[in-house]
Amino acid sequence: MNTPPGRTYRYYTGIPEVPFGYGLSYTTFAYSDLSVSTDHIKPCHNIIVTVTLTNTGSMLGEEVVQVYLTPPSSLPDYTPNVQMVGFARVSLNPSDKEILHISVSAYLMSFVDDKGERLIYPGSYTFSVGGALPGKTTAVGDVTIDTVSFDIDGDTSQPVAVSSCTDIPKCLAC
Repeated sequence: MNTPPGRTYRYYTGIPEVPFGYGLSYTTFAYSDLSVSTDHIKPCHNIIVTVTLTNTGSMLGEEVVQVYLTPPSSLPDYTPNVQMVGFARVSLNPSDKEILHISVSAYLMSFVDDKGERLIYPGSYTFSVGGALPGKTTAVGDVTIDTVSFDIDGDTSQPVAVSSCTDIPKCLAC
């Protein structure tokens, strides 16, 4: 790929004006009981992230629950440090809680290499779940982000081409 650094979102090195999820709320939320459906998956399999969201404030409120994937640090430079792989918008009355199950497809856990091939890399991954991008703040201050890890099984030096997976879509719109 010949795109100069900083010229597309993929290689952008600047700081966004406001992060996804930035905004004011008239209530507060707490995240708990974060888990994944399994600690180990095969490269072409999906995984489900489960989290409980509780409205801890005194007013009705909406929260966008965001799920981010952090790949192993050993992956090639063209893989992002973190990427959003799921979200859910939830409206809760005071003291109400909801258990969310967010499915993350193998396609969303893959990366496009510099030759244009979509690959799934074996290794240890981390999901970060919260109301904002991990390590960022919202309009009302720092956000607590819960994390949970899982492994994609296989030889870390042998990525699996998404085109060889039979049970997953080959594109986001498929």
